[in-house]
Amino acid sequence: MASDGISRLIAVTQVKVQNANDDAMNGADKQRALVDEQRRVRTAQRQIDSALRDNVVTPEEHHNLYILANEFSLANASANDTSSPTWLFYTSDDTSQIKVGGEAAEGEDLADIQANEKAMNALKAQFEGIGKDLEAEDKLGNFEIQDLMSQYNQAETLASSVMKKRDDTSNALVQKIG
Repeated sequence: MASDGISRLIAVTQVKVQNANDDAMNGADKQRALVDEQRRVRTAQRQIDSALRDNVVTPEEHHNLYILANEFSLANASANDTSSPTWLFYTSDDTSQIKVGGEAAEGEDLADIQANEKAMNALKAQFEGIGKDLEAEDKLGNFEIQDLMSQYNQAETLASSVMKKRDDTSNALVQKIG
C-alpha cells in the first residue's frame, strides 16, 4: 500500500516536471517571436535611415516607407489611395525627388520641406516607441523564463528526491525481510 502512494507521488512529480517543461518551452517560443519582431523593427528603422541619408526621398522610397508604416499600423500612413501615398509632399516641380530637411533651393517650398521633415521625425519616433515597448516586453519575458526554469528545476529536484526515497525504502524493506 505504501508503494502505491509512493508511485502516485512519483507520477504527480513527473507531471509537474512535464508541465514546468512545457511552460518553459512556451515561454521560449514567445521569446523567439519577440526577438523576431525586434529584428523586424530594427530593419524598418534602418530602411528609414537609409531613405533619409541624403535628405531626399525618391517616389519609390516614399512608397516603400508608406507600405512600411502601414505594416506597423502607424498614424503617418494615411492616404486615400494605397497605390499613391500622400503623407510626404513634393517640394518642387521635379516629381522625382521629395526633399526632407535642409534648406530650400530656388523653386522649392520650404514649408513642404519642413512638413516632410516633421512627418519623417514622427515616423522615426513611432518606430523608436515600438522598439522601446518591445525591449520592455523582452525584459519581462526574461523574468518569466527564469521563473519557469526555477519551477522546472524545483519539480525535477522533487521528482529525484521522491525516487531516491522510494529506492531507499525498497532497500530497507529487503534488508529487514532478509
